[in-house]
Order: sequence, then C-alpha cells, then structure tokens
Amino acid sequence: MGGDMHVRNRSATASGLVLLFLMSTLLVVSPTAMADPNVDQMSWYQAQGLSATFDPQTEVTTITWDNIDEFDNRMAELLDATYSVYRHEGPLNSNTLAEADLVATVEACADTIGGGGGTNYLNCRSSSIHPGHVIEYPVPPGENAFVNYTVTTQMGNGTVYAMFLPGDSVTVVGVQESTQAIRTPYNLAGSFDRVTSTTTLTWVPYHILPGGDVIPTEGPDAATILVYRSEDMPITRSNITTMLITNQAQLIANLSAETSTYDVTINAGTQRSAYYAISYYLPNWNGPAFDYVDFRFLSNNAMTESILEDNTPPASPVGVSANFQ
Repeated sequence: MGGDMHVRNRSATASGLVLLFLMSTLLVVSPTAMADPNVDQMSWYQAQGLSATFDPQTEVTTITWDNIDEFDNRMAELLDATYSVYRHEGPLNSNTLAEADLVATVEACADTIGGGGGTNYLNCRSSSIHPGHVIEYPVPPGENAFVNYTVTTQMGNGTVYAMFLPGDSVTVVGVQESTQAIRTPYNLAGSFDRVTSTTTLTWVPYHILPGGDVIPTEGPDAATILVYRSEDMPITRSNITTMLITNQAQLIANLSAETSTYDVTINAGTQRSAYYAISYYLPNWNGPAFDYVDFRFLSNNAMTESILEDNTPPASPVGVSANFQ
C-alpha cells in the first residue's frame, strides 16, 4: 500500500508539473490573445519607413514611404486601399491630426502592379516589384516652420488606420521648411502681330507694388529680368531645371528690372506654339556670391496658354476650276 501511495504521489507530482507548464504557456500567449484586434490591423496596413526631406533650392519637400513587406493574403486588401499624407506644424498625433493639412492622396497598390487575379497581390510588397511611394510637395511661399508629416491608410470598406509610429507612419524629428516670399513680376501676357512679325510681352514689375522696394533696381546688386521661351510645352516649377539643361527652355533676354514690356522679333519662316516665362535675377540675394532666381512661377509670370507665332506664307492653292453658266 505504501508503494501504491508513492506511485500516486509521483503521478500527482508529474500531473502538477504538466499543469504548471500549460498554465505558464497560457500566460505567455494570453497578452496577444487579449490585445485590441485593431492594433494588428493598424500595424499591418500602415505606411513603412516614412521620411521627408526639404530642398531649399527648389523649396519642395519630398515625402517617401513603402508598403508593408509580408508574404500574406492580406496584401490583397492594399489593392483597394489609399494613403493620405498630412502636414502639420508641430507634433502629429491623434490629437492634432484634425488640424493637419491634407497634401496628397495616393493608391496603396495600383491594379497594374498587384491586380489581375491569382497571387499577383503579393507584388504589392515593398520587397517585390512595387516601387514605393514618392510625393513632392511644393511648400507655400513665405513659410518658416518646423513641420511633421504622417500617412494614414483608408481601406476599401472606409476604415481609416492611423498609428503614428515614429519612422514608419509619422516623421521622427520633423523637417524645417523655409521658403521665400513671392517677389517676381506679375501677370505676364503676350500677343503675336503677323504684320510686324513681333510678339509683344507685358507684365507688372514687382518693384512698383507695395513692399516691392526690396527688389534693388540700382547699384552692383541691381536685379534684372530674365525672359525665357519654350516651344510646345509650358515652363513650370517642376520642369524648368530639366528644360534649361536640355535647352528646351531658352533664355532670350536679360532686361532692366524696371522694364515692363518687351518686343520679341520672330524670324521669317517661323511656325510654332511658344510659351514665355519671366523672373528676376537677384545677385547676392542670399549672401555674397549666392545669387537667386525664383523659378516657382507663383505670380502668373509663366504662360499656361501658348502664343501661335506663325509668319509662314499661306499654302499655295492646288488646282483651279471654274464653272460658267
């Protein structure tokens, strides 16, 4: 009987150890089981690796981020999701999101990348063929602020996820954005005269406007007006650098800052759609040897409609017929 009792005690001890092991296992996994189910979803669909960089030359902030990188069928839900990019002066969190400015909305994953059925949705992963997301935000003129950016995710069913995890869906330290005020000629207009074969350009010089005396018109740092022309394509903030490098935009005149009109003589045999743009050249504006040209074109100083410059002779008639009755 004592032997049976000893066996029973050993059996009870073993059972107790097994029960203790099972209980300890439950204690390890129970926090995950009890967590808010939305937390996993939010982390699953939020932006990854968000960063923002401000370029003081172009005054554009470039915002980049990636999709999540998981080998999972939930990636298919990104095909119906959109990202929204917000900007805010100061910290960005759930309390300040309503005060932030929406600067862009983009697809999380286009059908051309992850659509088409099957498991193509796996192409939406950041490590697959998805290129990631890039937004270029032209910062408004006259800004001088420390700002943050965040990206929220709206699913196809309308649910919006916003976790504000630093370095993933919200910027970690923010970015300093400082931009110039608008100090360029206003309201560029033009017309072509076929008889004189001349295009006349007119504008309002900035220096005659209230506060315009900041533009120097005399002395070694006197401003001049640069006149540019392109064919078949308007000159814009986003393309001016490339157009100057490729000579698609040409500098055709460098005028006194006090000039308000300019006649462009058009060579014989010309037939083109011309776009013009003007801006100030400001020597030493940002310090000795740091000249400045404002290529943002924010004062209607770049044409969005072309001028037809055509001084070619009309086409010769082909064949003549007459009918006399």
